Amino acid sequence: YSSLPNLKHYAIDYIKIDNVFVKNLIPESEHFVLCETMIMMAHNLNIFVIAEGVETRQQFELLKSIGCDFAQGNYFSVPLKIGELLSIKINLN
Repeated sequence: YSSLPNLKHYAIDYIKIDNVFVKNLIPESEHFVLCETMIMMAHNLNIFVIAEGVETRQQFELLKSIGCDFAQGNYFSVPLKIGELLSIKINLN
């Protein structure tokens, strides 16, 4: 956790939205507005945004609709050991 003044003192490329905000993400909720505001502020500072704890397609779609750059969570994959991760083959076509 960091305070906002720290954003201008460090070379920050990414910030992460805590899963507390993502867990209760529904349209027009306070969490939605907070996520949208964090994303807009980060983008205005040329910082990418990662949302953690994405568990459902609805959360993913809502984050995508407000411009979130990256997401992680069980919606995509359960946590993997490094050996399992390195053995995954991804088809980019």
